[in-house]
Amino acid sequence: MAAASHVPGRGSRVARQHLFVALATVAMAFGAVSVGCSRSRSGARNLVLVSIDTLRADALGAYGGSASVAPNIDGLARDGVVFQNVVSPIPITVAAHATILSGFSPARHGLHQNLGHLLRPEVETLAEVLGRQGFATAAFVSALVLDKRYGLDQGFHVYDDDMSASPRTVFGAERPGTDTVAQSLAWLQEHRDERFFLFVHLFEPHEPYEPPPTFAAKLPEAPYLAEVATADAAVGQLLEGLRELDLDDSTLIALVGDHGEMLGEHGEETHTYFIYQSALRVPFLVRLPRKAKVGRVLQLAGLVDVTPTLCGLLGAPPPAGIDGRNLAPLVMGRGAPPPARSYYCESVTPTRYGANPLHGLVGERWKYIRTTRPELYDLTRDPGERTNLAVTGAAMVAERDRELRDILASPGSGEAPKGTAEDRETVRKFAALGYLTGAAEKAIDVDPKAPDPKDLIEVHVLHTRSIQLIAAGKFDGAEPLSRRVLEKLPDSWEANLTLGKVKVGLGQWALAVPLFERSLELKPAQYEALEGLGSACSGLGRSERAVEFFRRALPLDRQPPKGAFDLAGALLDRGERAEAERLVAMGEPLTAGRPEALLGLARILDRLGRGPEAAASLERALVLARERKDAGLIRRIEERLRP
Repeated sequence: MAAASHVPGRGSRVARQHLFVALATVAMAFGAVSVGCSRSRSGARNLVLVSIDTLRADALGAYGGSASVAPNIDGLARDGVVFQNVVSPIPITVAAHATILSGFSPARHGLHQNLGHLLRPEVETLAEVLGRQGFATAAFVSALVLDKRYGLDQGFHVYDDDMSASPRTVFGAERPGTDTVAQSLAWLQEHRDERFFLFVHLFEPHEPYEPPPTFAAKLPEAPYLAEVATADAAVGQLLEGLRELDLDDSTLIALVGDHGEMLGEHGEETHTYFIYQSALRVPFLVRLPRKAKVGRVLQLAGLVDVTPTLCGLLGAPPPAGIDGRNLAPLVMGRGAPPPARSYYCESVTPTRYGANPLHGLVGERWKYIRTTRPELYDLTRDPGERTNLAVTGAAMVAERDRELRDILASPGSGEAPKGTAEDRETVRKFAALGYLTGAAEKAIDVDPKAPDPKDLIEVHVLHTRSIQLIAAGKFDGAEPLSRRVLEKLPDSWEANLTLGKVKVGLGQWALAVPLFERSLELKPAQYEALEGLGSACSGLGRSERAVEFFRRALPLDRQPPKGAFDLAGALLDRGERAEAERLVAMGEPLTAGRPEALLGLARILDRLGRGPEAAASLERALVLARERKDAGLIRRIEERLRP
């Protein structure tokens, strides 16, 4: 699999970076500039940063978990410095990684969800900082959610997000951690003589929990921990590769989680919704070259501190104006600890159901969560956050609320710019994971009339299960769940839309129509509701109405040619072949390399009586589906190919 390469950074900053590197190279040739090792306070020449998605700190032996689950990560902890108490600002992958790689909190970098927004070009990243210091920079990621389209590739000379040959589930492609590490080591082999920054992202143990048989057999009753063990094996592979390349004694190694996993606590099965500690507390380990320091940092830290701390250890200036602090002196065992502070956290996922968002502050002892019914917890006495002290601690609640308002109102806070690459398939996959796909509003004030997120956790769980079943084509199982969601939220555009999709999947066209109509009434100009109405009307034989809805949907199609093929089919139902042919001709060039689109093309070509062309389209789709190891799509294509 070839690594994807591109020009790092954005705009004029890129030109300045290239100029700096060129001048530095010339100066070094004449002995005039010393860039690198002499300024590293840790003795490190290189940096490897590993992030493990959805890794709870207490899943590791180093943080009180079982010593048998992750021996490689625990070994790294024994040889290095362990930050004992670290919090993520948000239980959302792309937003948490934006914080890891920049030192800004979501309130400042503007990413609050996993879809539809880009990291602002002016938000400087660790890769950009180190690139200016002469580092070769590369990233290898393991899941669609960190696709370069969301802007985290800023500053990386190589950003490998190619998962075209990786196994697929209903949630999309996930590259196995061992494959990602193999690609990373191949890059290291080529760049071992340069000063480098390598970022490796492992998606295990993110849901769905489907560990390889070896690890599943080892931990049959704990599939989440089996996936942690799977990620640990990839970490072991990476550490062994560094030793074999003789890079072990010159490389600073850091490992961090992006967020945790609720595992049923407080009623949430996975993550994205609540901001309790199970979703926020993550590991952060640093191993210095030659294992120079070993110990534990007990002071509270946050993911915002990762970039400035690594910069401090490498002798590089951190990005300007960041929210994090340089904790390198604590790693090196020098100087007094910095003053205690509280760390910002948030989740806007509850707004999906009309509830208030969750904003919070996590301190050494006290944690405040701001929403309809505010929450205050004493984490030293109540680490499980079971006893809400907001009523008796009203003065502290008021103080923390003022602090949060200042953060939310600070310059630079709010939304990131809208992206243009949120294709329909990506939307579907993120929805199946329970991720928010609507707009996230900046809310400085709590709406006293909006529901409290705690009251809607059951709705969130039901809705997430329902859309996962829909994505898997299991409409019978999704029907009772989506119906219960609608009963609880009758005025939700999304609840009406979801049940409408189920009814279409079940062939209950007449029941689907009023659901889609209600969804459009609540939220006009939706592609999915208009498409659903078109499909329902086609099923009912109302071809004229189907054409009307498909025409309205076509301009809203985020990734043609799906809308064009839908409209072409409805036109054929009315005998309007000429316009259908024009739509197919316009859409056909957009199917290249996309097996789902090729399958749709084959259906419409078959209806046009162009059998040989339809068969050729199916054959191309089958080759691509097999390359991607997409079992469900392979099955659908093979069914179409059967005589």
